[in-house]
Amino acid sequence: MSKYVLMMLMVALPAYAAQVCYSDITTTKPISNFQLNADGTVLDTKTKLMWSRCLIGQSWDSSSRTCTGTAQQLDWPEALTEAKRSTLAGFSTWRLPNAKEVLTLVERSCVDPAINLTAFPASNSENMWTGTTVVNQPDRAWAIAMYSGKNNTKEKIIRLYVRLVRFSDE
Repeated sequence: MSKYVLMMLMVALPAYAAQVCYSDITTTKPISNFQLNADGTVLDTKTKLMWSRCLIGQSWDSSSRTCTGTAQQLDWPEALTEAKRSTLAGFSTWRLPNAKEVLTLVERSCVDPAINLTAFPASNSENMWTGTTVVNQPDRAWAIAMYSGKNNTKEKIIRLYVRLVRFSDE
């Protein structure tokens, strides 16, 4: 019985985890780097990339200024298709970010998740697809573990979360 209770606590614990930021580490992605738009997008003023504030499957609620709904996990081909189909904020040029682009979102002073939660509310700590295929391994693509911002590779049939990006018109 005690093993069962312990196991249930371990399973439930991640649901109560909250982002941890370390004040002795310099912030790498302060909110001043971002232009927050009411249409569910955010502009990184340093890279000039426009990002979806929500993961695929979620919707932006401008009145509560957060993402609602449940983020979807997609395999890599599905993620590419969804990116091409997206017309978020009236734009049709959305795509999967490459690995280097996703890494520009990583907030190095925080973990669980390693992202600015003001710019990207309701973000999780799970792996997120990039559009970058692994060299000499066409069945694998790079993913970023948003818990810590570390890169890793995954088989393209695995289902992961997706955040869209596009080049800004500014």
